[in-house]
Amino acid sequence: MDDFPRKTPETKQTVEFLGIEFSAKYSYSPAFRYFVSTNIVVVVLSIISLLFLFIYAKSTTPYRCYTIFVCDFIATVLGVSGCAAAAAIGYVGRYGNEHSGWSPICDYVDKFCNRIQISLICSGLGLILLVVLTFWSAIRITKLVKISR
Repeated sequence: MDDFPRKTPETKQTVEFLGIEFSAKYSYSPAFRYFVSTNIVVVVLSIISLLFLFIYAKSTTPYRCYTIFVCDFIATVLGVSGCAAAAAIGYVGRYGNEHSGWSPICDYVDKFCNRIQISLICSGLGLILLVVLTFWSAIRITKLVKISR
């Protein structure tokens, strides 16, 4: 039954330490839930931006291109904030924080930490593409404003 794809993001690991069972799930951390939520919103905004691109493909007015820029910009900002929140918690999970008394947990739940790390890397690569698209949209608007004057 575990061979079927799941409908929710699944990053979970259970370990036993000194006779006590511990489990790590992405949903236990608000930062990881925020990370998943922002990635969903980024995908939706990217689809909306793509639709606007097809609708306004031959448009020469800067106002229509501004819509695409706004979608790209909001997606970039949300993506960065979600990735930063998850990276901060991931860092504490990997290295701990001696000043706060938080021990690193990745020695115990390495599979969980590796999955989080892979998802952060993939999200970071997606953010690089979003930044490039946002700059591209801004440059296109700038060129259209110069032409229309």
